[in-house]
Amino acid sequence: MTNILEVDNVTKYFGAFRAINSCSLQVTAGTISGLIGPNGAGKSTMFNIVAGVHLPDSGTVTLNSTDVTGLPAHRMFHYGLLRTFQIPHEFSNVRVINNLLMVPPNQSGENLVTALFRPSAFKPQEENMRQKALEILEFIGLSHVKYELAGNLSGGQKKLLELGRTLMVDPKIVLLDELGAGVNRTLLSTLADNIKKLNEELKMTFFIIEHNMEFISRLCHDVSVMVEGEMVTNGSPEQVLNDPQVVEAYFGGGKRVQTSQPG
Repeated sequence: MTNILEVDNVTKYFGAFRAINSCSLQVTAGTISGLIGPNGAGKSTMFNIVAGVHLPDSGTVTLNSTDVTGLPAHRMFHYGLLRTFQIPHEFSNVRVINNLLMVPPNQSGENLVTALFRPSAFKPQEENMRQKALEILEFIGLSHVKYELAGNLSGGQKKLLELGRTLMVDPKIVLLDELGAGVNRTLLSTLADNIKKLNEELKMTFFIIEHNMEFISRLCHDVSVMVEGEMVTNGSPEQVLNDPQVVEAYFGGGKRVQTSQPG
């Protein structure tokens, strides 16, 4: 199978502090891959480098065989890489459905001349986008709040909305940052089901940072582990979550971690 994302020997300093030390990882197209590690391990820094927020001091990031190292986030968007955040970035004073409609780039209605003098030129596109947004809201379970202001949603609903926003542009890979943080178990289960369905039916690729081990073991085909800025192991959830180095890093040598295979 083909790697859609490759990170090769990336190092990142913040001043004198080395946040990432010569880390490499791969994400295979059509899979759900996880990145775990204790607080301060460098996971978010790695995500920010992949997403174009931070420039690495050395090393490369390759997306679909193209070197995208250091490209800004808006350029990464056009290469098909989208990212959700631990704290959702919704437009709080905008209705839920319009949060989705604001995502697709290069819409005809964004051209002032077209909007003023040729409104019929963008009406079909506008209607298609609206229909797509309604279908996505139905899929993620938010159709009942489609006209609610996004800022009034619960934390879990905002996470669902962020996932929905990524679906508006048919991404090649989605980076999910702490998707389970602050989400109740019912909505977290809904999120997991939606991600699995998107992966299994549409072959969408996901790369996840997550602290919830049950969530990781339920979803991921493979998991990479970072500790103190270094990559220490990679493998299936069962292999990784029962690796002595991982158990020591998380639990100080505690009990084996219970896992469940994706599927």
